[in-house]
Amino acid sequence: MGGVQVLAADNLQKTYVSGDTRVAALAGVSFTVEAGGFVALMGPSGCGKSTLLHLCGAMDRATGGQVTLNGRNLGTLG
Repeated sequence: MGGVQVLAADNLQKTYVSGDTRVAALAGVSFTVEAGGFVALMGPSGCGKSTLLHLCGAMDRATGGQVTLNGRNLGTLG
């Protein structure tokens, strides 16, 4: 499209740890959303949809990679 990039994920990763068990909820997700764009997030239960939304909404921090909103890295916010 060539529009202004509003939201971007670059090699986004999120791993949850419980004792000796590690669960990779997201492993290397990358995408961009341009101004005025529409996005549908679909998949089976447990595939990481809510985790992705929490990271994009700055409600959680990524284990690896980064999310930027209007050019600002969400991982650096307090």
